[in-house]
Amino acid sequence: MTRVLLAILVLFSARCSSPPRERPVFETIADHRARYDEALDSQQTFRVEVEGAALQHLVRERFREILQGLESREPAEQEAAAFALGFSRHRAALDPLAAATASPNPALRAFAVAALGMLGFRDAPMEPFRRLLRDDVRQVRLAALFGLRHLAPSGIPTTVLESVQERLADPVMGIRNEAVLVLAKVGGPAALEMILARPVQDPETLVRRNAARALGAIRRPADRIVPALKRLLADEDPGVVRAAEASLQWVEGSHVDTPPPDR
Repeated sequence: MTRVLLAILVLFSARCSSPPRERPVFETIADHRARYDEALDSQQTFRVEVEGAALQHLVRERFREILQGLESREPAEQEAAAFALGFSRHRAALDPLAAATASPNPALRAFAVAALGMLGFRDAPMEPFRRLLRDDVRQVRLAALFGLRHLAPSGIPTTVLESVQERLADPVMGIRNEAVLVLAKVGGPAALEMILARPVQDPETLVRRNAARALGAIRRPADRIVPALKRLLADEDPGVVRAAEASLQWVEGSHVDTPPPDR
Protein backbone atom coordinates (compact mmCIF):
# COMPACT_ATOMS: atom_id res chain seq x y z
CA MET A 1 0.00 0.00 0.00
CA THR A 2 2.82 2.41 0.89
CA ARG A 3 4.54 1.72 -2.43
CA VAL A 4 1.31 2.37 -4.37
CA LEU A 5 0.74 5.66 -2.53
CA LEU A 6 4.32 6.74 -3.21
CA ALA A 7 3.96 5.96 -6.90
CA ILE A 8 0.75 8.02 -7.07
CA LEU A 9 2.42 10.97 -5.35
CA VAL A 10 5.40 10.83 -7.75
CA LEU A 11 3.08 10.68 -10.78
CA PHE A 12 0.97 13.57 -9.48
CA SER A 13 4.09 15.65 -8.83
CA ALA A 14 5.40 15.01 -12.34
CA ARG A 15 2.10 16.07 -13.89
CA CYS A 16 1.81 19.24 -11.81
CA SER A 17 5.38 20.45 -12.20
CA SER A 18 6.03 22.65 -15.21
CA PRO A 19 8.98 21.99 -17.56
CA PRO A 20 12.05 24.18 -17.08
CA ARG A 21 11.66 27.54 -18.74
CA GLU A 22 13.83 28.07 -21.81
CA ARG A 23 16.15 31.00 -21.31
CA PRO A 24 15.34 34.00 -23.55
CA VAL A 25 17.69 34.08 -26.52
CA PHE A 26 18.65 37.71 -25.96
CA GLU A 27 19.83 36.97 -22.42
CA THR A 28 22.02 34.22 -23.82
CA ILE A 29 23.42 36.61 -26.41
CA ALA A 30 24.17 39.19 -23.72
CA ASP A 31 26.20 36.62 -21.78
CA HIS A 32 28.15 35.60 -24.87
CA ARG A 33 28.76 39.26 -25.70
CA ALA A 34 30.20 39.94 -22.25
CA ARG A 35 32.60 37.02 -22.56
CA TYR A 36 33.47 37.92 -26.16
CA ASP A 37 34.27 41.53 -25.22
CA GLU A 38 36.34 40.40 -22.25
CA ALA A 39 38.34 38.05 -24.48
CA LEU A 40 38.90 40.83 -27.01
CA ASP A 41 40.08 43.25 -24.34
CA SER A 42 42.52 40.71 -22.93
CA GLN A 43 43.61 39.62 -26.45
CA GLN A 44 42.81 35.98 -25.75
CA THR A 45 42.47 34.77 -29.31
CA PHE A 46 41.27 31.27 -28.46
CA ARG A 47 38.46 32.57 -26.23
CA VAL A 48 37.44 35.06 -28.92
CA GLU A 49 37.15 32.20 -31.41
CA VAL A 50 35.20 30.01 -28.97
CA GLU A 51 32.66 32.72 -28.17
CA GLY A 52 32.42 33.70 -31.82
CA ALA A 53 31.70 30.10 -32.82
CA ALA A 54 29.05 29.79 -30.10
CA LEU A 55 27.35 32.97 -31.29
CA GLN A 56 27.51 31.84 -34.89
CA HIS A 57 25.83 28.54 -34.00
CA LEU A 58 23.14 30.28 -31.93
CA VAL A 59 22.23 32.88 -34.52
CA ARG A 60 22.09 30.36 -37.34
CA GLU A 61 19.74 28.15 -35.33
CA ARG A 62 17.44 31.01 -34.34
CA PHE A 63 18.07 33.51 -37.11
CA ARG A 64 14.48 34.61 -37.72
CA GLU A 65 13.79 35.15 -34.03
CA ILE A 66 16.96 37.19 -33.60
CA LEU A 67 16.32 39.19 -36.76
CA GLN A 68 12.88 40.12 -35.40
CA GLY A 69 14.65 41.40 -32.30
CA LEU A 70 15.70 44.46 -34.29
CA GLU A 71 12.01 45.45 -34.21
CA SER A 72 11.69 44.97 -30.44
CA ARG A 73 10.52 47.80 -28.21
CA GLU A 74 13.29 46.89 -25.77
CA PRO A 75 16.60 48.63 -26.59
CA ALA A 76 18.60 45.84 -24.94
CA GLU A 77 16.98 43.26 -27.22
CA GLN A 78 17.59 45.40 -30.30
CA GLU A 79 21.24 45.82 -29.38
CA ALA A 80 21.68 42.10 -28.67
CA ALA A 81 20.05 41.23 -31.99
CA ALA A 82 22.29 43.60 -33.95
CA PHE A 83 25.41 42.29 -32.24
CA ALA A 84 24.53 38.64 -32.89
CA LEU A 85 23.53 39.14 -36.52
CA GLY A 86 27.10 40.09 -37.35
CA PHE A 87 28.03 36.44 -36.77
CA SER A 88 25.26 35.09 -39.00
CA ARG A 89 26.86 35.61 -42.44
CA HIS A 90 23.25 35.68 -43.61
CA ARG A 91 22.41 37.94 -46.55
CA ALA A 92 18.90 38.56 -45.22
CA ALA A 93 20.46 40.60 -42.39
CA LEU A 94 21.98 43.22 -44.72
CA ASP A 95 19.03 45.55 -45.19
CA PRO A 96 17.66 45.34 -41.60
CA LEU A 97 21.10 46.13 -40.17
CA ALA A 98 21.58 49.00 -42.61
CA ALA A 99 18.21 50.40 -41.49
CA ALA A 100 19.20 50.02 -37.82
CA THR A 101 22.26 52.23 -38.39
CA ALA A 102 19.84 55.17 -38.58
CA SER A 103 18.46 54.53 -35.09
CA PRO A 104 18.39 57.42 -32.58
CA ASN A 105 19.94 54.97 -30.10
CA PRO A 106 23.74 55.33 -30.46
CA ALA A 107 24.41 51.87 -29.01
CA LEU A 108 22.18 50.30 -31.65
CA ARG A 109 23.84 52.36 -34.39
CA ALA A 110 27.23 51.11 -33.22
CA PHE A 111 26.26 47.43 -33.02
CA ALA A 112 24.44 47.59 -36.35
CA VAL A 113 27.27 49.18 -38.36
CA ALA A 114 29.88 46.83 -36.86
CA ALA A 115 27.66 43.83 -37.67
CA LEU A 116 27.03 45.13 -41.19
CA GLY A 117 30.75 44.90 -41.86
CA MET A 118 31.18 41.58 -40.06
CA LEU A 119 28.70 39.95 -42.43
CA GLY A 120 31.49 40.18 -44.99
CA PHE A 121 29.45 40.79 -48.14
CA ARG A 122 31.24 42.83 -50.80
CA ASP A 123 27.95 44.42 -51.87
CA ALA A 124 27.10 45.65 -48.36
CA PRO A 125 25.68 49.21 -48.46
CA MET A 126 28.49 51.71 -47.88
CA GLU A 127 26.48 54.81 -47.06
CA PRO A 128 25.96 53.82 -43.40
CA PHE A 129 29.73 53.63 -42.93
CA ARG A 130 30.36 56.99 -44.58
CA ARG A 131 27.65 58.61 -42.46
CA LEU A 132 28.57 57.02 -39.13
CA LEU A 133 32.28 57.75 -39.53
CA ARG A 134 31.17 61.33 -38.84
CA ASP A 135 28.83 60.47 -35.96
CA ASP A 136 28.95 62.67 -32.86
CA VAL A 137 29.36 59.62 -30.61
CA ARG A 138 32.90 58.25 -30.48
CA GLN A 139 31.78 54.65 -29.95
CA VAL A 140 29.76 54.83 -33.16
CA ARG A 141 32.73 56.17 -35.16
CA LEU A 142 34.92 53.40 -33.75
CA ALA A 143 32.31 50.75 -34.58
CA ALA A 144 32.07 52.01 -38.17
CA LEU A 145 35.82 51.58 -38.56
CA PHE A 146 35.68 48.13 -36.95
CA GLY A 147 33.03 47.09 -39.45
CA LEU A 148 35.01 48.50 -42.37
CA ARG A 149 38.05 46.47 -41.36
CA HIS A 150 36.13 43.34 -42.38
CA LEU A 151 35.31 44.80 -45.79
CA ALA A 152 38.58 46.62 -46.53
CA PRO A 153 40.31 43.78 -48.41
CA SER A 154 37.48 43.84 -50.96
CA GLY A 155 37.91 47.56 -51.56
CA ILE A 156 36.26 50.69 -50.20
CA PRO A 157 34.64 53.43 -52.32
CA THR A 158 36.53 56.71 -52.56
CA THR A 159 33.88 58.65 -50.63
CA VAL A 160 34.13 56.23 -47.70
CA LEU A 161 37.93 56.18 -47.87
CA GLU A 162 37.91 59.96 -47.58
CA SER A 163 35.81 59.64 -44.42
CA VAL A 164 38.37 57.17 -43.04
CA GLN A 165 41.07 59.74 -43.78
CA GLU A 166 39.19 62.32 -41.70
CA ARG A 167 39.38 59.98 -38.71
CA LEU A 168 43.18 60.14 -38.83
CA ALA A 169 42.73 63.55 -37.18
CA ASP A 170 40.08 62.38 -34.72
CA PRO A 171 40.58 63.67 -31.16
CA VAL A 172 40.22 60.09 -29.85
CA MET A 173 43.46 58.11 -30.12
CA GLY A 174 41.72 54.75 -30.41
CA ILE A 175 39.78 55.96 -33.44
CA ARG A 176 42.92 57.25 -35.16
CA ASN A 177 44.55 53.91 -34.50
CA GLU A 178 41.59 51.96 -35.88
CA ALA A 179 41.65 54.13 -39.02
CA VAL A 180 45.29 53.14 -39.57
CA LEU A 181 44.35 49.45 -39.24
CA VAL A 182 41.64 49.91 -41.87
CA LEU A 183 44.06 51.63 -44.26
CA ALA A 184 46.60 48.84 -43.80
CA LYS A 185 43.99 46.37 -45.05
CA VAL A 186 42.83 48.61 -47.89
CA GLY A 187 46.37 49.04 -49.20
CA GLY A 188 47.10 50.73 -52.52
CA PRO A 189 48.42 54.20 -53.38
CA ALA A 190 45.61 56.22 -51.78
CA ALA A 191 45.85 54.45 -48.41
CA LEU A 192 49.64 54.72 -48.50
CA GLU A 193 49.58 58.49 -48.99
CA MET A 194 47.10 58.88 -46.15
CA ILE A 195 49.39 56.98 -43.78
CA LEU A 196 52.45 58.94 -44.87
CA ALA A 197 50.65 62.26 -44.40
CA ARG A 198 49.69 61.98 -40.74
CA PRO A 199 49.86 58.68 -38.76
CA VAL A 200 53.65 58.37 -39.02
CA GLN A 201 53.82 61.66 -37.08
CA ASP A 202 50.94 61.03 -34.69
CA PRO A 203 51.61 62.18 -31.09
CA GLU A 204 50.65 58.73 -29.75
CA THR A 205 53.20 55.94 -29.97
CA LEU A 206 50.56 53.24 -30.59
CA VAL A 207 49.40 55.01 -33.75
CA ARG A 208 52.98 55.51 -35.01
CA ARG A 209 53.77 51.87 -34.25
CA ASN A 210 50.83 50.62 -36.27
CA ALA A 211 51.59 53.14 -39.03
CA ALA A 212 55.05 51.56 -39.33
CA ARG A 213 53.46 48.10 -39.49
CA ALA A 214 50.95 49.31 -42.07
CA LEU A 215 53.75 50.54 -44.31
CA GLY A 216 55.33 47.10 -44.11
CA ALA A 217 52.02 45.47 -44.99
CA ILE A 218 51.52 47.72 -48.03
CA ARG A 219 55.18 47.25 -49.11
CA ARG A 220 55.05 48.97 -52.50
CA PRO A 221 56.29 51.27 -53.88
CA ALA A 222 59.47 50.88 -51.87
CA ASP A 223 60.81 54.30 -52.89
CA ARG A 224 57.89 55.92 -51.00
CA ILE A 225 57.86 53.56 -48.03
CA VAL A 226 61.53 53.03 -47.21
CA PRO A 227 62.38 56.72 -46.53
CA ALA A 228 59.41 57.02 -44.13
CA LEU A 229 60.45 53.86 -42.28
CA LYS A 230 64.03 55.09 -41.99
CA ARG A 231 62.78 58.30 -40.41
CA LEU A 232 60.82 56.22 -37.90
CA LEU A 233 64.07 54.50 -36.90
CA ALA A 234 64.88 57.71 -35.06
CA ASP A 235 61.62 57.67 -33.10
CA GLU A 236 61.86 58.21 -29.35
CA ASP A 237 59.77 55.09 -28.65
CA PRO A 238 61.62 51.73 -28.87
CA GLY A 239 58.43 49.97 -29.96
CA VAL A 240 58.09 52.27 -32.98
CA VAL A 241 61.75 51.66 -33.87
CA ARG A 242 61.30 47.88 -33.68
CA ALA A 243 58.18 48.07 -35.87
CA ALA A 244 60.03 50.20 -38.43
CA GLU A 245 63.00 47.82 -38.47
CA ALA A 246 60.71 44.83 -39.03
CA SER A 247 58.80 46.63 -41.79
CA LEU A 248 62.04 47.52 -43.57
CA GLN A 249 62.87 43.83 -43.68
CA TRP A 250 59.41 43.01 -45.08
CA VAL A 251 59.67 45.70 -47.75
CA GLU A 252 63.14 44.51 -48.74
CA GLY A 253 61.87 40.94 -48.99
CA SER A 254 63.59 39.35 -45.99
CA HIS A 255 60.24 38.34 -44.45
CA VAL A 256 56.98 37.20 -45.97
CA ASP A 257 54.46 37.71 -43.19
CA THR A 258 53.69 40.80 -41.13
CA PRO A 259 52.96 40.54 -37.39
CA PRO A 260 49.57 41.54 -36.00
CA PRO A 261 49.05 45.21 -35.13
CA ASP A 262 48.94 46.53 -31.60
CA ARG A 263 45.44 47.31 -30.32
